[in-house]
This record gives sequence, structure tokens and C-alpha cells, in this order.
Amino acid sequence: MDANLIEKWTQSFAFRALLSTITSEICGYETGTNNIDSHRECSPNRLTMDSDDLNLMLTKLKSEKLFCGVEQQFRTLFTGKIIHINIVNNICSSYERGFTIMKKYIEDRLMNSNVKIEDKIDFGKVLRIIDADKYVPDASVSKKVKLPTYNQIEAFIRRLFLISESRMIKLDTLFIHEFSEQPVSLCNKTNAKLLYQSSKSILQKYLQEKFDTEFLQAPTWTSDSNQSALVLDGGLLLQQSPPREQKRTITYYAAELINRFIKDQFNSHDRIDIIFDSGDSKQLKQFIERHSTRTTATQYSMNEDSILCVGEDYNKLLRSNRSVVARAVRDSWLKLYPKLPNGKTMFVAGPDEKTYLLINSDCVIVDDLTSNHIEADTRIFLHIKHISHFENITQVIVQATDTDIIVLAIGFAVEFGIKLYVHCSTSRKIQSKYIDCSVIARRCRDEYKIHPMILIVLHAISGCDTTSFIRNISKQKLFRAFYKQPSDYADLINMYVIPTTPECLSCAERLLINCVNSSLATLDEVRTSQAITHLRSTSSQSFLNILSPTTNSFHYHCKRVAVQCNIWFQSLFNDIDYPELIGNGYTLIDGEVAIEWKSTPSMPDTNLMITCTCHTGCATKRYKCFKHKMKCTILCKCKSCENLHVNSQNVVSLQRLEKSAKKTTRQMGTPDDSSEGGNVDMVNAVEENDSVNEFLTNNDSDLFCTQDDDLRDEWCEDDSQMHEDSDDDEDDVSTEDSFDDYDESLTQQPLSVEYRFASQLLAEYNDDPQTQTDIHSGSQRSIEYAYEFDNK
Repeated sequence: MDANLIEKWTQSFAFRALLSTITSEICGYETGTNNIDSHRECSPNRLTMDSDDLNLMLTKLKSEKLFCGVEQQFRTLFTGKIIHINIVNNICSSYERGFTIMKKYIEDRLMNSNVKIEDKIDFGKVLRIIDADKYVPDASVSKKVKLPTYNQIEAFIRRLFLISESRMIKLDTLFIHEFSEQPVSLCNKTNAKLLYQSSKSILQKYLQEKFDTEFLQAPTWTSDSNQSALVLDGGLLLQQSPPREQKRTITYYAAELINRFIKDQFNSHDRIDIIFDSGDSKQLKQFIERHSTRTTATQYSMNEDSILCVGEDYNKLLRSNRSVVARAVRDSWLKLYPKLPNGKTMFVAGPDEKTYLLINSDCVIVDDLTSNHIEADTRIFLHIKHISHFENITQVIVQATDTDIIVLAIGFAVEFGIKLYVHCSTSRKIQSKYIDCSVIARRCRDEYKIHPMILIVLHAISGCDTTSFIRNISKQKLFRAFYKQPSDYADLINMYVIPTTPECLSCAERLLINCVNSSLATLDEVRTSQAITHLRSTSSQSFLNILSPTTNSFHYHCKRVAVQCNIWFQSLFNDIDYPELIGNGYTLIDGEVAIEWKSTPSMPDTNLMITCTCHTGCATKRYKCFKHKMKCTILCKCKSCENLHVNSQNVVSLQRLEKSAKKTTRQMGTPDDSSEGGNVDMVNAVEENDSVNEFLTNNDSDLFCTQDDDLRDEWCEDDSQMHEDSDDDEDDVSTEDSFDDYDESLTQQPLSVEYRFASQLLAEYNDDPQTQTDIHSGSQRSIEYAYEFDNK
């Protein structure tokens, strides 16, 4: 039979009616609508419309690449949202799981009667497509270790003061330890494995205070577009120019960016460079809370035909998938180049290594700007270097709000030979600022006799996205200390060298000591003096909350600073030789990169904490103090003790110290906290020192002092306010200046008791010749401290 006749017959009303009748008879279904009007889909107009609709759907589905096997992940249509493989497997296995559950139900409840019929059925975990936004894969749960609280450590430090007074122990040898596995001054208190972060934008306030005339409220550069180029942070462009209309493709959004923003900028600049971050940029910042891997965000795989969300959903999309959106926008621009004005050029770099030149008539790859830079912060200056080679361009304006870019712009400004401005605070709600980086750089070089790139080092030391901020020492405080005598810190310019040189470490430590107005030699000595000052005060803050980092932990901080400075100093090269992380402030733990905070033990030798309860004069080895050749202390519960080494002149001071310790410790916790270590009594909370040794000698485990609930809200304020360049940041002067002027004379007040450190500890280190040598040399010096409290 003729195929054309068959096709006509199958599209006829008679055939459709017959087909419906047969189907209804087979199914046993009766209907009264089996007439000509029920088959309108066979009309010529309807056939044409359906054919057009089908072609449109196939065109849209073609870009999704559903059946070509290219995409390895399951995605929702048009949005690019990736559905986790566990959800896909759970849905696809629902039949088999249901069959197994039903079989088990019949066998257990009906046949064998092992389970009551009314008992609840365990269906297991049921996942759906709509769970994609909130689904988090099950992670292996490690055994929870009971960790010492801040109050327990507070009590331990106060016991150290009491015991060191009686046993002639030099306090500097105790405060070289952090008393916690991670330095509290450098780590995030809510998650101790992350870096402590604060606001970077506070540095902009200091720079404006220092170089007020270089911060302009209105641009003063040339209005000739032929002499000017604009460099844009692509991430900022996507953030400040979000899509306005719902259910629009990325191609439509990319065209809107050209029409409503880029064309307007071409009125003032002949050249515009837009630089996006790489998708790997979060890996460099994985140790700060904003980019940590603790939370699993929904992942996307988008193209130029994907549908963009709007509003808060768009902001969430950018936070977790900025490079994905950037790639789709860039790919759209590569097809929209005819929309650019004549005679104008646009360079688009990232999120991969390629850079494209777009003009009104063509789109080509620029080999000179191909780069392996991960972050736009550094790649921006590679483009400025490229721009500076064009003789007609005399100025470059960088539009960005990131403090890193501002500091890098000042550091590199003298390298380009052109005027360099940074336009920051571009939000309509905030007054614009135009920073003349070229003049600031020249003033640093001519007026302060420093290389401007040293500001990059100071920025890294005081805290950025890959290094810790230092608690109680703000960026403003560190920069002020530097500018008091900048020539004293000339060695910091070599901080980019890996491994870090001793001169750099010593110079950075000296700068930090000067930030707290101290003339002591090391941070360990500063910690001792800070602890003595805090002990005399009535503050209820923890010791750990006010102490500076130890010398050792600060040196490891400087290693991470060197890694970041090494990357920043290579900004003008096409390919950055990224330094190895392991061994430079980072280490491997269970195959994953983690922060290496320090190399010294967290706690001092706990044998120093031994106490006893002698009732017969402490003259036999039955009692701990005598057995370990140590003198009894005021913490010992001795009766008629003959092993004391405290004369009558010091008894009053020790009793006052004990009273003050008890009073301050009671302020740190409520009576209900005693079971959790919240209210730790200095003398009686830990019986006989056994439980102290239990949690202090276990230094091999990953210990960190957990917070007590009554202190959590106070201590987490800094860590919770970490949004990038927030414009309502406070200077934090009241918090950070409170321990600037501690009394160093405390470390010079003599005691009436002579210290015999070597004779007490030689027996403890009889297997360690080096330590014995150190003890002998230390015994040649008289160690005199005093703890004098007023009648208050």
C-alpha cells in the first residue's frame, strides 16, 4: 500500500475514532466523547502548531545534550542545577527497595508472624529531586573526644602561677606554650581548624587617614577616552549588576550587561578588560569560614541557554557557583561581540587560562594574556602591564572593592609608568571613592623611604583571605606601628622568599611586639607580661583570649604569609609558580591539607603540677612532691609539711593570689556548669592533679579548648562578622587597645625567695643531655618575679 495513503489514513478522524473505540473496549472503559470533536489534534492547523512546538522543544533540548553522553552528571533542564548522584540512585532503586520491603513485610508479618502487623515499617531514606538544594551526603562520624573547656585551661594557668611561685619556675618557660592545640589568637573559635578572620576594609580607613589627599570624591583623570582604560573585577560586575527579569537565559543577561553597563563605560574608555576568578580560587581560601568545605552547596553546570534565577536565589548561586556563571556569561559574549561599539575593544579573561579580544567585527584569543592565574586579584595587574605598553593610554582605572586589589595596586603602581586609580565603594548607597595609587606609591618611596610593595607584606601579616588576622591587633594598629619607624622593618620586603629567612621572622616578630607597646625581646616574654597584667586585673576574660601568639606559632603564621606574598609578587608574570603548601605553614592530615599551627607542645610538662596530701611531714617517697624532688606548694593539702620552700614574706602574697584566682574563676562560670568545667575552682576542682594530667598529657590527639556556653556569644562576635569589605565595620579600638599598656615592671620586681630551677628538674631529664645543658645554663641566672596585689 502507498505510504502516503497510510499516513493520511492514520491522521483521519475515522481512524482516530476507531482507535479510541478499540482502546476503550480493551480497557473495559466506556466513554461518550468518542466523536469527531474529540480529535481536534488531527486538524491541519493543529498539526502545524504541534510541529512548530516540537521543533522548538527539540532545539532547546539539543543544547542540554541529553542523549549524547557528554554530560556525566544529572541536571535539571535549563537551570543547570546538578542533582547529587545519591538522589538519582535512590530514585532509580525505589522499585527494587519497595519490592524488598514488601517481601519482608509479607514474610515477617503474615507468614511467620515475627513482627506485629501494626508496627511501623522502616522505608529507609527516601530522597526526591526537590531535596537537591538541602541534601548533604552522609559523612563519616568520628568519635567525639571530650575536650577541655576554656575554664579548665583558665584554672590550669592560674595553678601555674601558684606553683611557679613556690617551686621557683621561670614563667617564660611556661608561656612558650599555647595551652591549646590551635593558637586562640590566630584561629576561628567556632571552628578551630579555620583561620581567624575580621574585616579587611578597615585598612582602607587607615589608608584614607594616612593619605587623605589621595582619596578623591570625584575623578580627576583625563576625559579623553582614547587615553584611558578600565579594568573590571568580573565577580563584582556579576554581583552588582544582577539579572532583573525572571526566566531569562544567560545569553539574554549577557546582552543586558553590554547594553546597560559596558556601552556606558565605553563613553569614557576605549578599552575595557573584564577578569573573572578561576573555579579553583576557593581552594586557596578553603581555610576561612566563607569558603570552607564544611557546608555543601548545590552545584551547577550551566551554558549560555541556561535559565538564571533572580533575587536572593541569584545571590546564593553566585556565592557557590560564581565561576560557572562567569564562564556562561563569557561564552555568551563571544557570540554577542557585534553589539560592541565601533572602535572599542573589550578583553575578557577567565575563568580558564584563555583571554579573548572582542571588537565589533571579530573575536580572537590573545596569546600574550594567556595565564594560569587562579585569582582575578593578580590577573588584573597582568592586564595593566599589558595596557601600559600602549603609548596612547596614560591612565588605568581599576573598578574593584576588594582590599587585596587596592593594596596590590599601590604596591605595583610604580612599575607601570602610567597613572593608576582604584574606584571602590561603587554601590549607589555608598559615596564613591577614587584612590590615586600612583601618588601613594610615590609618597611611600620618596617620603617614607620604603618600597611600596612592603605594604603587600604588611597586609598579609595582619590578615587576608589566606592568612590569619591576629586577635587584639588590628590592621590599623600594625600599620601605625610600622609607620612610626618604617626603616626598622626593611627586611620585610623579602618576606616572599621561601623558606622564610630568620631576618624576616625576627623583623616581623619585632613589629608585632611594638604593636603592643612593649620593649621585650620575644613574643613569649610579651605573653608572660600580658598574663601577669591580666592576673592583677578584675577582668573575667579568659587568659587565652588576651594573650598574643607564641613565637613559634607566629613563625608558622609567617610561613603562610610568605606563601601568599610569593604568589602576589608574581602578579606581573603570565604563569605563577605556585609554591608548595606542605611544609610552609600547612601539613597533611589523613590525606587532606590542613593548617600547621605550631611545632611546640601545647602544654608544659605536667609533672610541674604535681601536688600531694601528706599527713606526716612530706619526708618520704610515698608522697608525690618528695618523690619527684619538688617542693610542696600552697595547693598541696599537707599537714605539718617539712618540704615547703616559701618563707613568711611570701605567704601573704600567695594567699592573696589564691583568693584572687578563686574569685576570678568563679566569675567565668555558673554553678550549674561545674560538671562541664564551666566553674572550675583553682585548688579543689581537680582532685590531686590526676584529672589535670588526664587531659593535659594527651597532646597527641587533636585537642582544642571548647568554649563554655556563657562565653560563646561574647567570643564569637569577631568571627561572625567576616563579610567582605562591609562598610559598617567598627575599628574595634576598645577591644584591641585594652591590653596595650601592660606593666612590664612586674617582670622586674624581686621575690624574697631564691629560685633553684636546675636542682628541681635535673632528675626529670636525666635521659636528655641537651635539656640538662639548658637547665645548667639557666640556673646561672637569677629568676626573680613578684606578684604584688593591692588591698582591693
